[in-house]
Amino acid sequence: MDAVLWSTVATAVAGTLLLIRLLQLRQAHQFPALAFYLAQHVFWGYALTVIPRTNQAYVWVYEASNPVEWLAAIWCVVQLLDKTFNDYPGIRTICRWATWGATTLSVTTSLALARAFWSGSIRGKPQLFYFEVADRSVLLSLALIIVLTMGFLSRYPLRLPGNTWVSLIGFSVIVLSIASARLIDSLAPKLASRPIDLGQMAFETITYLVWIGLLRREDQQVPARVIFTHTGEAELLKELDAMNGILRRAGRG
Repeated sequence: MDAVLWSTVATAVAGTLLLIRLLQLRQAHQFPALAFYLAQHVFWGYALTVIPRTNQAYVWVYEASNPVEWLAAIWCVVQLLDKTFNDYPGIRTICRWATWGATTLSVTTSLALARAFWSGSIRGKPQLFYFEVADRSVLLSLALIIVLTMGFLSRYPLRLPGNTWVSLIGFSVIVLSIASARLIDSLAPKLASRPIDLGQMAFETITYLVWIGLLRREDQQVPARVIFTHTGEAELLKELDAMNGILRRAGRG
């Protein structure tokens, strides 16, 4: 078994342990999208490990895994944002629409541009080239939404359960690492770079293990936030309430 297969197995095992930990803490009930994302992610990891890459079944499984992975990731981002802005329905709604809209626009534009100006294939299959283009578009659009959201959260003193913060940051780190690796891979001749992929999988495995270590039982949790400043918290919360009110009225209009 070569380094890529070992790394794939290690990442899948770490993801499985995280899923088990979420189930133990009943976090899977609170975040079903996250549980589903992890379950399908590790499933595809195991499946692509046992099937030889020279087998046609490998390509079929890979092609089937992509749409499921994209929808799971989008659903996960939407649900985590819903939990984050649970007390702000106006902001929650605009975040949900922005996630679906930005992802759809990114994929559509990227595929149209690839169809119009570029051509290529992977292992002699042009459809795999477009799968890779769509994959990068989904991940990069989600990464952008996550970066903007974390920047937004750094300004406002939202008090959330500790496990919510851990899951939000953990999933964000995973998506950003995969998106970064895919972006670098896109510069490689065959849309793949072995050192980058190995580094990303190692980083993902470590992130899963740290994530497991930071999760706590409900009776051990305290409301927490990522703190950048203590000044003017009351004014910032009023500003957030005002923004939420404007968005709610706009949605009704």
